[in-house]
Amino acid sequence: VEADALVRAAAECDLVVRVERQPGDFVAAGDVLLRAWPPHRVTREAADRLAGAVLIGDQRTPAQDVRFPVGQLTEIACLALSAGVNDLYTAAMCVDRLGEG
Repeated sequence: VEADALVRAAAECDLVVRVERQPGDFVAAGDVLLRAWPPHRVTREAADRLAGAVLIGDQRTPAQDVRFPVGQLTEIACLALSAGVNDLYTAAMCVDRLGEG
């Protein structure tokens, strides 16, 4: 979500906008990403401008999705502690990085 572009588009179109999804959420075609009020002011142009402030990709990124690197570190730590690996150093490093964050 490009916050500056979204706020600018909402202000210029005189709309109140609520973001329905968080960065990193899975969205399918047709899912609602934004809601805008009042509905009678939501023209095709306004909808296109608002949608232009949201980037949808096929990969999560740590730039806007803080849960993504936390999930990665948690997964690595759990795998490091598994019976087959038993790598305490890697698990401890993950815990250090999580604490640092």
